Amino acid sequence: MNYSLVRAVLGGTWSVDLSTFLQYQQIGDAILHGAHFEFDADTNEGVRYIDPQSGSDVELASVDSSMDGLIAVHSISGIMLKHDTKCGPTGTKTFARNFADADSNPRISAHVVVYDSGGGQSSAVPPLKEVFASAKKPVVAYNDGLMASAALYAGVYCNEIIASPDSMIGSIGVFISFEGWKNASEHEGKTRVRVYADTSSEKNIEFEQALEGNYIPVKENLLNPMDAQFMNDVLSRRPNATEKQLKGGVLFSKDVVGTLVDSLGSLNDAIARASELAELQLNKNNKDMSKKTYPKMAAAAGVELAVTDDGLHLDHSLAEAVEQKLSSLEIAVENYSGLQEGESIQGLRDLITSRTTERDDLKKINDEQAEEILRLTSEVETLSKNPPAEKTGANKDGSDDGASDPRDPMADHYASLAKVK
Repeated sequence: MNYSLVRAVLGGTWSVDLSTFLQYQQIGDAILHGAHFEFDADTNEGVRYIDPQSGSDVELASVDSSMDGLIAVHSISGIMLKHDTKCGPTGTKTFARNFADADSNPRISAHVVVYDSGGGQSSAVPPLKEVFASAKKPVVAYNDGLMASAALYAGVYCNEIIASPDSMIGSIGVFISFEGWKNASEHEGKTRVRVYADTSSEKNIEFEQALEGNYIPVKENLLNPMDAQFMNDVLSRRPNATEKQLKGGVLFSKDVVGTLVDSLGSLNDAIARASELAELQLNKNNKDMSKKTYPKMAAAAGVELAVTDDGLHLDHSLAEAVEQKLSSLEIAVENYSGLQEGESIQGLRDLITSRTTERDDLKKINDEQAEEILRLTSEVETLSKNPPAEKTGANKDGSDDGASDPRDPMADHYASLAKVK
Protein backbone atom coordinates (compact mmCIF):
# COMPACT_ATOMS: atom_id res chain seq x y z
CA MET A 1 0.00 0.00 0.00
CA ASN A 2 1.27 3.48 -0.85
CA TYR A 3 0.85 4.77 2.71
CA SER A 4 2.35 8.21 2.14
CA LEU A 5 0.00 8.99 -0.76
CA VAL A 6 -3.11 7.73 1.07
CA ARG A 7 -2.19 9.67 4.20
CA ALA A 8 -1.69 12.85 2.19
CA VAL A 9 -4.98 12.53 0.31
CA LEU A 10 -7.19 11.57 3.24
CA GLY A 11 -5.97 14.14 5.75
CA GLY A 12 -4.58 17.62 6.14
CA THR A 13 -5.41 21.10 4.93
CA TRP A 14 -5.68 21.63 1.18
CA SER A 15 -5.22 24.43 -1.31
CA VAL A 16 -6.63 22.64 -4.33
CA ASP A 17 -9.57 22.83 -6.70
CA LEU A 18 -12.34 20.39 -5.82
CA SER A 19 -12.22 18.29 -8.99
CA THR A 20 -8.53 17.52 -8.49
CA PHE A 21 -9.04 16.69 -4.83
CA LEU A 22 -11.97 14.35 -5.51
CA GLN A 23 -9.95 12.45 -8.10
CA TYR A 24 -7.15 11.77 -5.64
CA GLN A 25 -9.59 11.02 -2.83
CA GLN A 26 -11.03 8.28 -5.02
CA ILE A 27 -7.51 6.94 -5.55
CA GLY A 28 -6.90 6.96 -1.80
CA ASP A 29 -10.13 5.06 -1.14
CA ALA A 30 -9.29 2.51 -3.83
CA ILE A 31 -5.84 1.86 -2.38
CA LEU A 32 -7.36 1.39 1.07
CA HIS A 33 -9.67 -1.26 -0.40
CA GLY A 34 -6.85 -3.20 -2.00
CA ALA A 35 -6.64 -1.72 -5.51
CA HIS A 36 -3.21 -1.66 -7.14
CA PHE A 37 -2.12 1.14 -9.44
CA GLU A 38 0.75 1.42 -11.87
CA PHE A 39 1.69 5.06 -11.64
CA ASP A 40 3.08 6.89 -14.64
CA ALA A 41 6.63 8.14 -14.51
CA ASP A 42 6.75 11.34 -12.51
CA THR A 43 7.30 14.47 -14.57
CA ASN A 44 8.07 16.85 -11.72
CA GLU A 45 11.58 15.72 -10.88
CA GLY A 46 13.60 16.28 -14.04
CA VAL A 47 14.90 19.64 -15.25
CA ARG A 48 15.25 20.47 -18.95
CA TYR A 49 17.93 22.84 -20.18
CA ILE A 50 17.05 24.94 -23.21
CA ASP A 51 19.37 26.96 -25.43
CA PRO A 52 17.28 30.10 -26.04
CA GLN A 53 19.13 30.83 -29.28
CA SER A 54 18.19 27.54 -30.97
CA GLY A 55 15.21 26.65 -28.78
CA SER A 56 16.52 23.09 -28.48
CA ASP A 57 17.17 20.94 -25.42
CA VAL A 58 20.78 20.44 -24.42
CA GLU A 59 22.52 17.99 -22.13
CA LEU A 60 24.26 20.09 -19.54
CA ALA A 61 27.12 17.62 -19.13
CA SER A 62 27.83 17.24 -22.85
CA VAL A 63 27.64 20.76 -24.27
CA ASP A 64 30.66 22.98 -24.75
CA SER A 65 31.88 24.43 -21.46
CA SER A 66 31.74 27.94 -22.87
CA MET A 67 27.98 27.76 -23.47
CA ASP A 68 26.01 29.77 -20.96
CA GLY A 69 22.73 31.68 -20.85
CA LEU A 70 20.75 28.43 -20.71
CA ILE A 71 17.13 28.37 -19.48
CA ALA A 72 16.21 25.73 -16.87
CA VAL A 73 12.67 24.45 -17.46
CA HIS A 74 10.95 22.83 -14.47
CA SER A 75 7.56 21.13 -14.30
CA ILE A 76 4.82 21.05 -11.65
CA SER A 77 1.95 18.84 -12.74
CA GLY A 78 -0.78 16.89 -10.99
CA ILE A 79 -1.40 17.07 -7.28
CA MET A 80 1.17 18.93 -5.17
CA LEU A 81 2.47 17.16 -2.06
CA LYS A 82 5.19 18.34 0.30
CA HIS A 83 7.05 15.03 0.55
CA ASP A 84 7.93 12.42 -2.07
CA THR A 85 5.70 9.38 -2.39
CA LYS A 86 6.87 5.91 -3.40
CA CYS A 87 4.49 5.76 -6.33
CA GLY A 88 3.30 9.26 -7.05
CA PRO A 89 4.41 12.86 -7.49
CA THR A 90 7.75 14.19 -6.36
CA GLY A 91 7.34 16.35 -3.28
CA THR A 92 7.88 20.09 -3.43
CA LYS A 93 10.83 19.82 -1.02
CA THR A 94 12.69 17.73 -3.61
CA PHE A 95 11.57 20.09 -6.37
CA ALA A 96 12.94 23.04 -4.37
CA ARG A 97 16.33 21.34 -3.95
CA ASN A 98 16.56 20.65 -7.69
CA PHE A 99 15.55 24.23 -8.45
CA ALA A 100 18.18 25.64 -6.08
CA ASP A 101 20.88 23.47 -7.70
CA ALA A 102 19.98 24.85 -11.13
CA ASP A 103 19.86 28.41 -9.79
CA SER A 104 23.41 28.11 -8.45
CA ASN A 105 24.75 26.82 -11.80
CA PRO A 106 26.64 29.68 -13.50
CA ARG A 107 25.58 28.45 -16.95
CA ILE A 108 21.89 28.92 -16.11
CA SER A 109 20.60 32.45 -16.69
CA ALA A 110 16.87 32.05 -15.91
CA HIS A 111 14.07 29.59 -15.09
CA VAL A 112 10.69 28.67 -16.53
CA VAL A 113 8.29 26.71 -14.29
CA VAL A 114 5.60 24.95 -16.31
CA TYR A 115 2.35 24.47 -14.37
CA ASP A 116 -0.53 22.10 -15.03
CA SER A 117 -1.82 21.53 -11.53
CA GLY A 118 -4.98 22.04 -9.54
CA GLY A 119 -2.92 22.54 -6.37
CA GLY A 120 -2.53 20.23 -3.41
CA GLN A 121 -1.52 20.27 0.22
CA SER A 122 -1.22 23.69 1.82
CA SER A 123 2.07 22.48 3.31
CA ALA A 124 3.43 21.95 -0.22
CA VAL A 125 3.57 25.71 -0.85
CA PRO A 126 6.28 27.01 1.57
CA PRO A 127 9.23 25.14 -0.04
CA LEU A 128 8.33 26.62 -3.45
CA LYS A 129 7.54 30.05 -2.04
CA GLU A 130 10.94 30.24 -0.36
CA VAL A 131 13.03 28.99 -3.28
CA PHE A 132 11.27 31.20 -5.87
CA ALA A 133 11.48 34.33 -3.70
CA SER A 134 15.20 33.83 -3.06
CA ALA A 135 16.20 32.86 -6.62
CA LYS A 136 19.22 34.71 -8.00
CA LYS A 137 18.00 34.27 -11.59
CA PRO A 138 14.66 35.44 -13.09
CA VAL A 139 11.74 32.98 -12.80
CA VAL A 140 8.83 32.89 -15.26
CA ALA A 141 5.76 30.76 -14.49
CA TYR A 142 3.95 29.26 -17.47
CA ASN A 143 0.35 28.04 -17.13
CA ASP A 144 0.06 25.12 -19.53
CA GLY A 145 -3.52 24.18 -18.66
CA LEU A 146 -4.47 24.67 -15.03
CA MET A 147 -2.83 26.78 -12.37
CA ALA A 148 -5.13 26.58 -9.39
CA SER A 149 -4.99 27.07 -5.64
CA ALA A 150 -1.58 25.96 -4.27
CA ALA A 151 -0.10 26.06 -7.78
CA LEU A 152 -1.15 29.70 -8.14
CA TYR A 153 -0.04 30.43 -4.58
CA ALA A 154 3.51 29.30 -5.41
CA GLY A 155 3.36 30.82 -8.90
CA VAL A 156 2.82 34.38 -7.70
CA TYR A 157 6.37 34.28 -6.29
CA CYS A 158 7.77 33.99 -9.80
CA ASN A 159 8.76 37.22 -11.55
CA GLU A 160 6.06 36.89 -14.22
CA ILE A 161 3.17 34.58 -15.14
CA ILE A 162 2.51 33.74 -18.77
CA ALA A 163 -0.47 31.54 -19.68
CA SER A 164 -1.63 29.64 -22.73
CA PRO A 165 -4.83 31.23 -24.12
CA ASP A 166 -7.05 28.24 -23.26
CA SER A 167 -5.68 27.67 -19.75
CA MET A 168 -7.50 28.28 -16.46
CA ILE A 169 -6.34 29.87 -13.23
CA GLY A 170 -7.68 30.64 -9.76
CA SER A 171 -9.35 28.60 -7.00
CA ILE A 172 -7.78 30.76 -4.30
CA GLY A 173 -8.66 29.38 -0.88
CA VAL A 174 -8.25 26.48 1.56
CA PHE A 175 -10.34 23.67 2.96
CA ILE A 176 -9.99 20.54 5.05
CA SER A 177 -11.38 17.06 4.52
CA PHE A 178 -11.49 13.98 6.77
CA GLU A 179 -13.79 11.18 7.83
CA GLY A 180 -14.65 9.33 11.03
CA TRP A 181 -17.34 7.79 13.19
CA LYS A 182 -19.85 10.07 14.86
CA ASN A 183 -19.61 10.17 18.65
CA ALA A 184 -23.36 10.00 19.14
CA SER A 185 -23.86 6.38 18.13
CA GLU A 186 -21.90 3.95 16.04
CA HIS A 187 -24.91 2.79 14.04
CA GLU A 188 -25.07 6.19 12.37
CA GLY A 189 -21.99 5.10 10.45
CA LYS A 190 -18.91 6.80 9.14
CA THR A 191 -19.15 10.46 8.12
CA ARG A 192 -16.95 12.32 5.67
CA VAL A 193 -16.74 16.10 5.95
CA ARG A 194 -15.19 18.78 3.80
CA VAL A 195 -15.00 22.28 5.27
CA TYR A 196 -14.07 25.57 3.60
CA ALA A 197 -12.82 28.84 5.03
CA ASP A 198 -15.34 31.67 5.27
CA THR A 199 -13.34 33.76 2.84
CA SER A 200 -13.55 30.89 0.35
CA SER A 201 -17.37 31.15 0.47
CA GLU A 202 -17.81 27.72 2.12
CA LYS A 203 -18.61 26.24 5.54
CA ASN A 204 -16.69 25.68 8.85
CA ILE A 205 -15.89 22.74 11.16
CA GLU A 206 -13.97 21.57 14.24
CA PHE A 207 -12.36 18.15 13.99
CA GLU A 208 -14.35 16.40 16.69
CA GLN A 209 -17.46 18.58 16.37
CA ALA A 210 -17.50 18.51 12.59
CA LEU A 211 -18.81 14.95 12.60
CA GLU A 212 -21.74 16.33 14.56
CA GLY A 213 -22.17 19.27 12.20
CA ASN A 214 -20.40 22.09 14.13
CA TYR A 215 -18.05 23.76 11.64
CA ILE A 216 -17.29 27.08 13.38
CA PRO A 217 -14.14 26.38 15.48
CA VAL A 218 -11.96 24.89 12.75
CA LYS A 219 -12.79 27.80 10.44
CA GLU A 220 -11.88 30.40 13.04
CA ASN A 221 -8.76 28.65 14.34
CA LEU A 222 -7.33 27.04 11.20
CA LEU A 223 -8.92 27.69 7.84
CA ASN A 224 -9.68 31.41 8.02
CA PRO A 225 -6.16 32.42 9.18
CA MET A 226 -4.58 30.23 6.50
CA ASP A 227 -6.91 31.62 3.86
CA ALA A 228 -6.16 35.19 4.93
CA GLN A 229 -2.43 34.49 4.62
CA PHE A 230 -3.01 32.98 1.19
CA MET A 231 -4.89 36.03 -0.07
CA ASN A 232 -2.45 38.50 1.51
CA ASP A 233 0.48 36.77 -0.16
CA VAL A 234 -1.30 36.80 -3.52
CA LEU A 235 -2.12 40.50 -3.15
CA SER A 236 1.45 41.35 -2.12
CA ARG A 237 2.68 39.86 -5.40
CA ARG A 238 -0.41 40.61 -7.52
CA PRO A 239 -1.81 43.89 -6.14
CA ASN A 240 -4.26 44.25 -9.05
CA ALA A 241 -6.09 41.03 -8.18
CA THR A 242 -9.79 41.70 -7.59
CA GLU A 243 -11.92 40.68 -4.64
CA LYS A 244 -13.90 38.33 -6.88
CA GLN A 245 -10.73 36.56 -8.00
CA LEU A 246 -9.86 35.93 -4.34
CA LYS A 247 -13.15 34.17 -3.56
CA GLY A 248 -12.02 30.79 -4.87
CA GLY A 249 -13.47 30.58 -8.36
CA VAL A 250 -11.57 29.10 -11.32
CA LEU A 251 -11.23 31.58 -14.19
CA PHE A 252 -9.97 31.57 -17.77
CA SER A 253 -6.46 33.00 -17.97
CA LYS A 254 -7.45 35.20 -20.92
CA ASP A 255 -9.96 36.97 -18.65
CA VAL A 256 -7.44 37.89 -15.93
CA VAL A 257 -4.55 39.33 -17.97
CA GLY A 258 -3.15 42.28 -16.04
CA THR A 259 -4.16 40.88 -12.66
CA LEU A 260 -3.35 37.21 -12.07
CA VAL A 261 -1.61 36.79 -15.43
CA ASP A 262 0.93 39.08 -17.10
CA SER A 263 0.48 37.92 -20.70
CA LEU A 264 -0.70 35.09 -22.95
CA GLY A 265 1.61 33.00 -25.08
CA SER A 266 3.29 29.66 -25.69
CA LEU A 267 6.00 27.85 -23.81
CA ASN A 268 8.52 29.21 -26.31
CA ASP A 269 7.28 32.71 -25.48
CA ALA A 270 7.86 31.98 -21.79
CA ILE A 271 11.40 30.76 -22.50
CA ALA A 272 12.14 33.84 -24.61
CA ARG A 273 10.79 36.11 -21.89
CA ALA A 274 12.93 34.37 -19.26
CA SER A 275 16.00 34.93 -21.43
CA GLU A 276 15.03 38.59 -21.86
CA LEU A 277 14.64 39.07 -18.11
CA ALA A 278 18.07 37.49 -17.58
CA GLU A 279 19.58 39.99 -20.04
CA LEU A 280 17.81 42.88 -18.29
CA GLN A 281 19.14 41.70 -14.95
CA LEU A 282 22.68 41.50 -16.34
CA ASN A 283 22.41 45.01 -17.79
CA LYS A 284 21.13 46.34 -14.48
CA ASN A 285 24.08 44.81 -12.64
CA ASN A 286 26.45 46.41 -15.17
CA LYS A 287 24.77 49.80 -14.75
CA ASP A 288 25.05 49.53 -11.00
CA MET A 289 28.77 48.92 -11.43
CA SER A 290 29.04 51.86 -13.83
CA LYS A 291 27.81 54.24 -11.14
CA LYS A 292 31.15 53.91 -9.38
CA THR A 293 33.44 56.91 -9.98
CA TYR A 294 36.77 55.57 -8.62
CA PRO A 295 37.79 58.94 -7.05
CA LYS A 296 41.18 57.76 -5.80
CA MET A 297 42.20 56.45 -9.19
CA ALA A 298 40.91 59.64 -10.79
CA ALA A 299 43.02 61.69 -8.37
CA ALA A 300 46.06 59.58 -9.23
CA ALA A 301 45.49 60.16 -12.95
CA GLY A 302 44.75 63.84 -12.38
CA VAL A 303 41.75 63.69 -14.72
CA GLU A 304 38.12 62.51 -14.73
CA LEU A 305 37.96 58.85 -15.67
CA ALA A 306 35.76 57.59 -18.51
CA VAL A 307 33.24 55.23 -16.80
CA THR A 308 30.60 53.73 -19.11
CA ASP A 309 27.98 50.98 -18.90
CA ASP A 310 30.65 48.54 -20.03
CA GLY A 311 33.06 49.49 -17.27
CA LEU A 312 36.14 51.64 -16.74
CA HIS A 313 38.33 52.47 -19.76
CA LEU A 314 41.91 53.79 -19.55
CA ASP A 315 43.72 54.92 -22.65
CA HIS A 316 47.52 54.93 -22.73
CA SER A 317 47.87 58.50 -21.43
CA LEU A 318 45.58 57.86 -18.43
CA ALA A 319 47.28 54.58 -17.66
CA GLU A 320 50.69 56.28 -17.81
CA ALA A 321 49.53 59.05 -15.45
CA VAL A 322 48.30 56.48 -12.91
CA GLU A 323 51.54 54.51 -13.28
CA GLN A 324 53.70 57.59 -12.60
CA LYS A 325 51.63 58.56 -9.58
CA LEU A 326 51.96 55.09 -8.09
CA SER A 327 55.72 55.10 -8.73
CA SER A 328 56.19 58.47 -6.98
CA LEU A 329 54.17 57.26 -4.01
CA GLU A 330 56.27 54.12 -3.83
CA ILE A 331 59.51 56.17 -3.74
CA ALA A 332 58.07 58.50 -1.10
CA VAL A 333 57.18 55.54 1.11
CA GLU A 334 60.66 54.06 0.78
CA ASN A 335 62.33 57.38 1.66
CA TYR A 336 60.10 58.25 4.56
CA SER A 337 61.98 58.01 7.90
CA GLY A 338 59.52 59.67 10.25
CA LEU A 339 62.12 62.24 11.47
CA GLN A 340 61.10 65.76 12.35
CA GLU A 341 63.10 68.81 11.24
CA GLY A 342 66.51 68.99 13.04
CA GLU A 343 66.41 65.34 14.13
CA SER A 344 68.94 62.65 13.22
CA ILE A 345 69.06 58.90 13.66
CA GLN A 346 72.20 59.07 15.88
CA GLY A 347 70.67 61.82 17.98
CA LEU A 348 67.61 59.67 18.61
CA ARG A 349 69.84 56.72 19.54
CA ASP A 350 71.85 58.81 22.06
CA LEU A 351 68.60 60.11 23.56
CA ILE A 352 67.31 56.58 23.95
CA THR A 353 70.58 55.50 25.67
CA SER A 354 70.45 58.48 28.05
CA ARG A 355 66.84 57.89 28.96
CA THR A 356 67.54 54.20 29.51
CA THR A 357 70.46 54.98 31.88
CA GLU A 358 68.33 57.42 33.85
CA ARG A 359 65.60 54.86 34.13
CA ASP A 360 68.04 52.19 35.41
CA ASP A 361 69.53 54.59 37.99
CA LEU A 362 66.14 55.56 39.26
CA LYS A 363 65.18 51.93 39.50
CA LYS A 364 68.31 51.16 41.54
CA ILE A 365 67.63 54.04 43.95
CA ASN A 366 64.04 52.96 44.29
CA ASP A 367 65.10 49.39 45.03
CA GLU A 368 67.56 50.55 47.77
CA GLN A 369 64.96 52.78 49.33
CA ALA A 370 62.48 49.96 49.26
CA GLU A 371 64.94 47.67 51.10
CA GLU A 372 65.61 50.31 53.77
CA ILE A 373 61.90 50.85 54.27
CA LEU A 374 61.41 47.10 54.71
CA ARG A 375 64.26 46.93 57.28
CA LEU A 376 62.96 49.84 59.32
CA THR A 377 59.42 48.49 59.16
CA SER A 378 60.60 45.14 60.48
CA GLU A 379 62.50 46.78 63.33
CA VAL A 380 59.51 48.89 64.31
CA GLU A 381 57.31 45.79 64.38
CA THR A 382 59.86 44.01 66.60
CA LEU A 383 60.07 46.93 69.05
CA SER A 384 56.31 47.19 69.21
CA LYS A 385 56.11 43.53 70.23
CA ASN A 386 59.02 43.70 72.79
CA PRO A 387 59.20 47.21 74.31
CA PRO A 388 62.48 47.89 76.34
CA ALA A 389 62.29 47.98 80.18
CA GLU A 390 63.22 51.13 82.10
CA LYS A 391 66.92 51.48 82.97
CA THR A 392 67.95 51.31 86.68
CA GLY A 393 70.51 54.08 86.26
CA ALA A 394 73.23 52.31 88.41
CA ASN A 395 75.13 49.06 88.83
CA LYS A 396 75.34 47.06 92.05
CA ASP A 397 78.43 49.01 93.03
CA GLY A 398 76.59 52.27 92.53
CA SER A 399 78.18 53.20 89.24
CA ASP A 400 76.15 54.10 86.16
CA ASP A 401 77.70 52.88 82.88
CA GLY A 402 74.51 52.87 80.91
CA ALA A 403 73.89 49.16 81.33
CA SER A 404 70.29 48.11 81.27
CA ASP A 405 68.32 45.92 83.57
CA PRO A 406 69.28 42.31 82.82
CA ARG A 407 65.56 41.54 82.74
CA ASP A 408 65.30 43.74 79.65
CA PRO A 409 65.55 41.49 76.53
CA MET A 410 66.87 44.45 74.44
CA ALA A 411 69.53 45.50 76.99
CA ASP A 412 72.46 43.85 75.24
CA HIS A 413 71.40 45.41 71.94
CA TYR A 414 71.46 48.97 73.30
CA ALA A 415 74.62 48.29 75.29
CA SER A 416 76.35 47.27 72.09
CA LEU A 417 75.18 50.41 70.36
CA ALA A 418 76.59 52.52 73.20
CA LYS A 419 79.99 50.85 72.96
CA VAL A 420 80.15 51.48 69.21
CA LYS A 421 79.78 55.18 69.81
